[in-house]
Amino acid sequence: MSRDLIVVAPEESAMVAWHRLSQHQIKALPVVDDAQRLVGILTLHDLMIDRQRQLPREAASLEQKRVADLMTREVRTARRYQPLYDLVESFSDGGLHHMPVVEGEQLVGILTQSDMVAALFNLALRPVADKAE
Repeated sequence: MSRDLIVVAPEESAMVAWHRLSQHQIKALPVVDDAQRLVGILTLHDLMIDRQRQLPREAASLEQKRVADLMTREVRTARRYQPLYDLVESFSDGGLHHMPVVEGEQLVGILTQSDMVAALFNLALRPVADKAE
């Protein structure tokens, strides 16, 4: 889980979000309010695809849209200290690539598919390392 969070506010422009994703080479931004409560998530896909027409979004339209216009409001989240095995299905069969981690309503991190693969790999190696000792 990454605790060094890059976030966006709902009132920011979609172009600001695009630049933030590009600058940090990430694919999703948790959307938070002034109290750092999670209110949505904005993905690269949300910025590129016009959901109404299912066509690529024109770059000029990002200047005119706010994050709140494009973000997903119903966000599946993980709880801090939630067992990893509870989350595997959401990433494998559920199609998720990113999952914000919350404690109460506060955003405390974000979990990615890469985090899941690394954690599962480490768990798989632990018994081998234990036997070697």
